[in-house]
Amino acid sequence: SLGANLVDCVALNDHQKLNRKILRRLERDALTAEAQLVTTEKDAVRLPSKFRNKVISVPVRMIFDNEIELEQLIKI
Repeated sequence: SLGANLVDCVALNDHQKLNRKILRRLERDALTAEAQLVTTEKDAVRLPSKFRNKVISVPVRMIFDNEIELEQLIKI
């Protein structure tokens, strides 16, 4: 848990080009909502270097309750 309240979620296509128009809209929407922009570490590397300081990147990790069951599913 990050201890944060999710204000909005914007889904972008995988490998979608992050042009100035999109980045400006995201920044404007965050300012209007008095919110912080957040993305995954994976997607943060796609941000232009001048924009990265405006966004917090967080790691995403998967934890499985039953790794043996998962391994069996993968082998099928």
